Amino acid sequence: EMIVRAGINAPSGSNRQPWIVRVVEDQKLISDVTEVYKQENTEQVRRDKDFKNMFRNAPNIICVCTPAKGEGELDAGLLGENIMLAAQSMGLGTCCLGGPVRFLTTNDKCKFFIERLDIPADYDTDELRGYLYFALDGYGFNLKQLKKIACSINSTGSRFYSNEFELLINRRQLLVRQKQSSPEQEYFINENDEELTIPLNLKFSRISREQITSLKCDDNTAMLDFDRLKFPLRLSKGCDGDYFYPLGMRGKKKLSDFYIDKKIDNFTKSSTFALWSENNIVWIVGHRIDDRYKITDSTKWVYKIELS
Repeated sequence: EMIVRAGINAPSGSNRQPWIVRVVEDQKLISDVTEVYKQENTEQVRRDKDFKNMFRNAPNIICVCTPAKGEGELDAGLLGENIMLAAQSMGLGTCCLGGPVRFLTTNDKCKFFIERLDIPADYDTDELRGYLYFALDGYGFNLKQLKKIACSINSTGSRFYSNEFELLINRRQLLVRQKQSSPEQEYFINENDEELTIPLNLKFSRISREQITSLKCDDNTAMLDFDRLKFPLRLSKGCDGDYFYPLGMRGKKKLSDFYIDKKIDNFTKSSTFALWSENNIVWIVGHRIDDRYKITDSTKWVYKIELS
């Protein structure tokens, strides 16, 4: 009661208090709707060994609703913030959930749950936009965009743009960065170059194979067969249609498929460089070398590249 009271006492425009708040404590109701969720999300539930209910195992649920015509999102955000702060002060954990809301409001099997909330027809059960306002404050996204972002939270790869920033949705995470406007360029490395500082910090060295005691290295280091390389090497962005032969894998793989397998988001992908020898990729910088250029028993000289 104290937590909810802290929420409804939040400030609102002209003190209109446009929200409707519903508290769900009925464990059978929570259990029944969770069964519907489990039937349609079996794999996700199976992977979560601690799964108890679809509300991140919360024993009680506070539903915040705003007028469906698009008013009150900011006010609902203030209310939600007060609720979360009040809960924190009492040593209780809270979590703002958007996914369950969309499941409840788009799945006909969940109508019994919505009906029990007794929400007027002219109110919207999706409170996520109000919380997004605070999370994205200062990035220039307007309320109309926030509504679209909230509705697209499960659409990995969706992008949104403000005047200075771009937002990417990646597996229910919101990634924000400044707009990228630099033109695509190519950078060349000659055989005797020791360092490259633009666009990446790379150091190059040639080492006798006999001096290499271990071939184990992290993703930021590449050790290549020097005699297989054709200089100058070229550093540039790869395209989805380009392919290489990833170390440890059989056959070639398109960059687009490699990025998907590695779960690399589009922001990271767009800033990832490939190192080329003539028309062949020898290293996806920071990720994987090409199997054709790996160190073998016949290698005499090792070309070592370090990304810092």
